[in-house]
Amino acid sequence: MGEPLPTPRTLRTIELHLEEMAYQGAAIGREDGRVVFAEYGIPGEDVLVAIERDRKDHALGRVVEVRTPSPERVDPPCPYFGVCGGCQWQHIRYEHQLVLKQHVVRQQLRRIGKFEDPPVSPTIPSPSPYGYRNHARFSVDGKGNLGYISRPGHGYRFIRIERCLIMHPKINEVLERLQGKAHVKHQLMVRYGVNTGELLVHPNVHEIDPELPSGQPYYHEAL
Repeated sequence: MGEPLPTPRTLRTIELHLEEMAYQGAAIGREDGRVVFAEYGIPGEDVLVAIERDRKDHALGRVVEVRTPSPERVDPPCPYFGVCGGCQWQHIRYEHQLVLKQHVVRQQLRRIGKFEDPPVSPTIPSPSPYGYRNHARFSVDGKGNLGYISRPGHGYRFIRIERCLIMHPKINEVLERLQGKAHVKHQLMVRYGVNTGELLVHPNVHEIDPELPSGQPYYHEAL
């Protein structure tokens, strides 16, 4: 996983009861009437939150201790969860994620659209909660490692990723083949056509792996 990341900045810690989910994916609690957005929380939980950013009308932080856990809380399957900035809800049972998404849409229609009781259908579940994403954009560090940028509280540091659970297996195969070899590249884009079986990598990596279809000339030829 590369070099250890620094401890996230903490201004102070507070106890909160989480009431609902915000559209950004953080749970909401209130401190003396002021809204606090708490990442990695679930509505209904009593938690200890480390405040990372204080604003006049709200604060942002992360849950560092769950004192009364929700029955919907699960162990995140990804070893990078909580440090990587890619996922926010792996700590929530998938079926409950669907309920929360429906609630967030209804909440926004009331708040922004001024609908009193908007009819929002249940969220349609994915047949594959993991391994479904067919497009990836990896960051590349100075050593040719592929990965993602950490969440804001960790200082936007680079994190080497060996495998991404939400990516299609074909994309993880490319990640494994090029890991540690993607020198002089700043970003690497990989797209897999689920219906066609085609794979596109950009920019050109022929000098690293000649067998991978990559680069702008290949795009033009394929089109």
